[in-house]
Amino acid sequence: MGFIFKDFAGEPITFSAMVNSVRNKPQDNNAEEFNQEVFATEADWVAPTFQDFIDGTSNTVIENTNTSVDEGLSLGLYGTGQWDSNFNGYTVGTGDSISFTPSDGWAYEVQETNADGDVKTIVVLPNEKYEQNTEGTTVSLLRVQTPPIMALDDSTELGVMSINIANGSSATGDNVAKTGCTDDKATNYDVDVLIDDGTCEFAEWYESIPMWGWGIGGVAVLAMVMGMKKK
Repeated sequence: MGFIFKDFAGEPITFSAMVNSVRNKPQDNNAEEFNQEVFATEADWVAPTFQDFIDGTSNTVIENTNTSVDEGLSLGLYGTGQWDSNFNGYTVGTGDSISFTPSDGWAYEVQETNADGDVKTIVVLPNEKYEQNTEGTTVSLLRVQTPPIMALDDSTELGVMSINIANGSSATGDNVAKTGCTDDKATNYDVDVLIDDGTCEFAEWYESIPMWGWGIGGVAVLAMVMGMKKK
């Protein structure tokens, strides 16, 4: 039984100074409006495969840069199963498994197809371990989301680079996992957000109440509930 194992230490390199080389012209500053899909020529860029990410190859993730696939995973492991002809889908073998953990800032969209043909799409968040060990299940990598790309002055976030493994395309600002505020107590909470980017905003009255104030309030509510039950 053969295993391929890769353990990558450290954080992904910064994305400063990438903007010009990524698209050769300045982009709009609104990341949500970046939905123009650009097909790269094979001469400049070959889309990494799923096996590339698991193996940690030196293939580049973003055109004309030295950002390689080995920065996208902190852990990758697979064994005796079968890769498809494009090396984008892995079918789990007997006593086999496939697992990986995206590095900080990265996210992955995978598709699971079981032996009966049922399909499920899953978003694997940064530092979240994914594992599948059901024999006959095919795990395919659909898209890869990189950390945010910054302007040359390192002050403006221009969006993320999303690699579409299935058709070999890339797009700027096309989020696999939407970023924003995940705290349901915040005024800008978004139920669709999967990655918290630290932008949560709270009402003044909420922020001004000290922690002991919340504790006393909780005790008061509990006492009121218990009192009602006794009646």
